Amino acid sequence: MLLRLLTINKRSTILYIKKGDNMSTYEVETVFYNNYGAVQTKNYDLFSNKGQAVKHMNSIVKQKNWLMKRGKIKDGSVQLVDEYGRIKEKISLGQL
Repeated sequence: MLLRLLTINKRSTILYIKKGDNMSTYEVETVFYNNYGAVQTKNYDLFSNKGQAVKHMNSIVKQKNWLMKRGKIKDGSVQLVDEYGRIKEKISLGQL
């Protein structure tokens, strides 16, 4: 919540209240794993609000239709596994 005092002249002051997290930044971390289970690469994408970050996570999951999804996006972490159960990608949502 943001509270701000606006002074128009010497006698009048307005209290301005804005609800929400306007100064937060959300990150989507994508970790790619190789066939041996070691981290191959990491990728970070930054967004100004949570809706954009979740939408980006949904688009990543939908693009990888040959991998099975383990976990829920609304919980903040999704693992994409292959048909043998090996983790190929891990997508996490975080707030900075």
